[in-house]
Amino acid sequence: MSGGIRLIGLLLLILLLTQPAPAYAYIDPGTASYAFQVVAGALLGGVFLVKTYWGKLKDSVRHGVSRVRRTKA
Repeated sequence: MSGGIRLIGLLLLILLLTQPAPAYAYIDPGTASYAFQVVAGALLGGVFLVKTYWGKLKDSVRHGVSRVRRTKA
C-alpha cells in the first residue's frame, strides 16, 4: 500500500511541475513562418547529410564485416 501512495505522490508531483505557466505573449505569423523554415531547413540538411555520407558508411561497414569474416575463417 505504501508503494501505491508513493507512486501517486510522484505522479502528482510530476504533473504539478510540468504544467506550463501562462505566457501572456503573442507570436505573429512571421515568427511562426521563420520557425517553420528553420525546422524544414534542418530536416532537409539532415537528409542531404545522410545522402552524402551513406555510401561511405555502407562501404566502411561492409569492409569491416568482410575483414571480420576473413579473420574468423
